[in-house]
Amino acid sequence: MLNSQSPGGSQSELVIRADIAAQSVVDHFGRRFLGLPRTHIGAVKHPSTRRESVAEWHYWWQAHYVDALVDAGQRELESGIRFDGDRRPSAGALASRLMTTIRLRNFLRYTNWFYDDMAWLALAAGRLDHLANAAHRGGRQRNQQAVNALRRALESAHTAQLGGGVFWSTKRDFKNTPATAPAALFFARQGQPERGQELVDWLNDSLLDGERGLYLDGLKIRDGEPVLVRAVYSYNQGPVLGALLELGGEANLERAAELVLAVEQHLSVDGVLLTHGHGDGGLFTGDPRAVSGAGGER
Repeated sequence: MLNSQSPGGSQSELVIRADIAAQSVVDHFGRRFLGLPRTHIGAVKHPSTRRESVAEWHYWWQAHYVDALVDAGQRELESGIRFDGDRRPSAGALASRLMTTIRLRNFLRYTNWFYDDMAWLALAAGRLDHLANAAHRGGRQRNQQAVNALRRALESAHTAQLGGGVFWSTKRDFKNTPATAPAALFFARQGQPERGQELVDWLNDSLLDGERGLYLDGLKIRDGEPVLVRAVYSYNQGPVLGALLELGGEANLERAAELVLAVEQHLSVDGVLLTHGHGDGGLFTGDPRAVSGAGGER
């Protein structure tokens, strides 16, 4: 039994909690795509019909599902025990099937219309590749194809317009924290720290609220002019924090420490992060890696 006296629990208890959560997601939402063998996709709700699972498509949800399976796969490597039982595929195998199925469901491409979504899948694909290497599994060519396709898309969205930053969507009328921060983290992890730092510098120069120490949502182009979108969300702070820590260096680490204090002071009550209301915005509160759009439903 988990220790009910401790909100966090011991490390072993947290691993148990994580595996139970992963099992629940796979059991309730994981399924084959169109019944095809060796495919895996996450349904948007439980229960759902096959028609609903095909018709309703949320690319970025699948990217986070890959990330969660990679976490489970890393725990499997450390423990030597499969998170969902020996008769089930390993977490790494499921993640590989999921990557393949994302491309299949997404009309045989890894890219989509939103650069923040693409950044999350790029990050997940990179982590899956490291897991596959550590576990001596196949699929690395596919992982690299995904990473490279998404890298090219993110590089194309990083332009000099509005002084830098990454566009949110292929409409290219909005540069924001949700797209720029995970892109910076991706470039930092993928051997392009100069580009990652350039994006972080743009965030600091263009979207950092100096009074509160938090990052605003973005810069939108209206009638050819930049308009600052001043909304503040906790889920925008987390990806910036990740990029700062990955890049490292005294200035970035100092800014990271300031950001943690700013979130505690302005975005939490008694140590609990504020929620972001209804719609998909409510899904992100408290998750330092999850992010979407401009806050709210698309």
